[in-house]
Amino acid sequence: MDNPSLPENGKKKRWTVEEKAQTVRRYPKDHGGLAYLAKETGSPPGLILGWAKQALEGIEQSFFRERS
Repeated sequence: MDNPSLPENGKKKRWTVEEKAQTVRRYPKDHGGLAYLAKETGSPPGLILGWAKQALEGIEQSFFRERS
């Protein structure tokens, strides 16, 4: 049975950090919804949600500035 989420070579897709970030940035703005974004990017919806959660968990670090 074919698995539509696997590329033709049968190996799992590996997304780059840039691809993940771009997808997460689009998620709240995409008017087509999560399902549309998942289909367009080839990323399962749960994976996109996981990336978004991971990004939000680390958001404090983006505002953190060490004091000398």
